[in-house]
Amino acid sequence: MLYYYSGSPFVISFLTCYGIYTAFTLRYSNYRQLIIRKLRGCERQLDFITSETFANYYNVKYFQKEQHELDKYKKGYEQYYDTLYEQQRTLGVLNTVQRFIFGAGLTFNLVLAAHYTQKGILSTGDIIMIQTLMMQFLHPLFFLGSMYRSFNDTFIDVR
Repeated sequence: MLYYYSGSPFVISFLTCYGIYTAFTLRYSNYRQLIIRKLRGCERQLDFITSETFANYYNVKYFQKEQHELDKYKKGYEQYYDTLYEQQRTLGVLNTVQRFIFGAGLTFNLVLAAHYTQKGILSTGDIIMIQTLMMQFLHPLFFLGSMYRSFNDTFIDVR
């Protein structure tokens, strides 16, 4: 439909935007998986330290190693929070770059459509159609991206 009404430059631009968006999302999501795995490892380590400390409560008290156990717990907690911060930061980068790619593709197509309208090749309604098609095709990608992220998080948790 986009090709029929607007021509090949718009289809090429749309497919390029879609391809860049998909490639970036998949590659960066794989990078985020490593961080999420590290975060899950930190959680397990923190749980182990906590349960081990409580299991050996009387030994810790007897040998007066409360400060040692507290330092070990603080170190694990700091590592956990650093990894959690990194995971949230990468999520923000992922969402920001996805929106930027989408916005750049939409802007390029609308500027191209305005140029073609100025030349008399397209009408004003064609600009609206191009914008609507881009929005309808690419907005579900945000939902699919969050579902993909959710499935990956669940897969990592199961592992």
